[in-house]
Amino acid sequence: MLDTKISLIVPVYNRADVLLDTVDSVLKQSYSNWELLLVDDGSTDSSRELLKELGTSDPRIKPYYREDFSEKKGAPACRNIGLKNASGNFVIFLDSDDIIKPDCLKERIDSFIKYPNMDFLVFPGAFFKNSILDSDRLWNKFTAEDDLYRFLRGDVVWQTTGPIWNRAFLIKNNLQFDEDARSSQDWEFHIHVLLTAPNYLKIEGSPDYYVRRDENAGQRISGNHNSLDKFRNRIELIEKILQSISRIDHLQALHKYLVRDTTSCLRMNASKTVVNMFRDVNELFPKTVKRNWLLFIKLSYLSLKQSNDLYYRLIARIIDQLYPGYFRGFKMNYRSKY
Repeated sequence: MLDTKISLIVPVYNRADVLLDTVDSVLKQSYSNWELLLVDDGSTDSSRELLKELGTSDPRIKPYYREDFSEKKGAPACRNIGLKNASGNFVIFLDSDDIIKPDCLKERIDSFIKYPNMDFLVFPGAFFKNSILDSDRLWNKFTAEDDLYRFLRGDVVWQTTGPIWNRAFLIKNNLQFDEDARSSQDWEFHIHVLLTAPNYLKIEGSPDYYVRRDENAGQRISGNHNSLDKFRNRIELIEKILQSISRIDHLQALHKYLVRDTTSCLRMNASKTVVNMFRDVNELFPKTVKRNWLLFIKLSYLSLKQSNDLYYRLIARIIDQLYPGYFRGFKMNYRSKY
């Protein structure tokens, strides 16, 4: 399969301080048949100059600049542009501050040789701060639980770089990133992928990619996650997902995500606007799912508005007892060491 090309697609915005680490990890791959599509989103630092230099240093590195395309900004639009221009048989969406191991591409191709009928394969990843040597926590754990259910309830099973995609599968099913998504972009994308009932496998083993968690390293896409603006945008994503699901367990899982996201946003923004946004989307759920959740959200809002921590913790305890898994009962598995 040495004649099989892999397209790595990287959205870039003001990443001059860390991008070379990402590119260097690609250049060090033991598998050489790849192309690296670097899609700049209108950077204002020296990223564009860096992309031009990289483009002349290796013919496999291909810079793209957003003024040549639509006006929509953001990582989703950049990834879609990369996918449109990719020529590889397989695709990996790599973030601009993350790192892949030297044998990452070879081992992923070898796995596709072993499982040739898969639409995509998923590999484990881990966090790092300054060096992959300080990595000691997985992104998440693979389990036997239904992956779609886990994603819907906000338990993001794999990160953007985790899968390697058969490009033909993505094209055939018109699977693209939602260009209106300002946060939780991979969450939304992977939910819609799983709704197509694809053939895929999760490959157990040690991490083959590393997600940067150095908060001082430039601007993060996930910054200000609980702002009112981004919360409003996630409500819109939830409304779109609601149009695609009907099973009661899937609706219940998505509602758990909605409640946790709302309470998280309320803790940062004790605003009636958050309550009203929750009320509107909550009405779209069946009665057996929405129950008395608007009352709990209103009580949480009032306790936080009055800075009454004891009252808020009492409400949280009641929620835990009446509806397990909606609040503290949910645990993100990626906190485990490997």
